[in-house]
Amino acid sequence: MNLNFDVNDDQISDFTEQAKSELLSVVRNKAIEIIDEANRLEETRRTSNSKEITATTIQDAYSFTNRFSNNLKTPKHIKWIQALASISSIITGGLFDIEKMKDPYYLIIFLVVLAIAIGSSVYLIFNRK
Repeated sequence: MNLNFDVNDDQISDFTEQAKSELLSVVRNKAIEIIDEANRLEETRRTSNSKEITATTIQDAYSFTNRFSNNLKTPKHIKWIQALASISSIITGGLFDIEKMKDPYYLIIFLVVLAIAIGSSVYLIFNRK
């Protein structure tokens, strides 16, 4: 099925051909995203074998894609910092030994790893969405 829609020429009169092409691509991608989400929602709501996607399902899919799709994507640097926080916390726990703390080099290593664990955890707390 082919879906078409009209846009007033006055609204896109300043668009270049490349901008019009990009707009069409973005609208097509968003429509596919909404269709996929509507199908997913219908499958979770379905109580019988018949499949029917209503206007309400489309509205719910649109709301979901606008509200949650960007929040689900975690930047790579945040994932690396999460891994760093976890690993350094585990290493800090493994390094904690009162008897070995008397050695200044061991104490410095422990404090550096502890500072990394605290710093990365604090960064994640203050930079979450």
